[in-house]
Amino acid sequence: MTPSGTGTRDTNREPEVKETSMPSGRNGWISPGLVGSLLLLAGCVVAPPAVVQAPPPTPAPPAEMVPVQPGPTYVWVAGHWAWRGPRYGYVWIPGRWLVPVQPAYVWVPAHWAPRPGGYVWVEGHWRIR
Repeated sequence: MTPSGTGTRDTNREPEVKETSMPSGRNGWISPGLVGSLLLLAGCVVAPPAVVQAPPPTPAPPAEMVPVQPGPTYVWVAGHWAWRGPRYGYVWIPGRWLVPVQPAYVWVPAHWAPRPGGYVWVEGHWRIR
């Protein structure tokens, strides 16, 4: 018998669809908190810097015009050649005015640092005096 009680099938009705969901929570497979944590941690994987036997020499820096200091707390960070790997080589990064992250911090320019087996490229960064 059909829901209308007539014994005939109602052809205008949508077919019933049973909703199913993936088990979750304490008795299920995956808790929503675990999924969120895994997604956050997935972006935290950091590859170690590539070790280079002997860094290639940097090109000569182009002449830079230093613009007027925008404020008393700004520090000029000179332009530099940044190493982008053997595929791209060095890329010129123009100089810019930056505000230190803390008053006692100084800018450390990008450079090659010796490591066991060769050198690694270290990006410019702030460090405490």
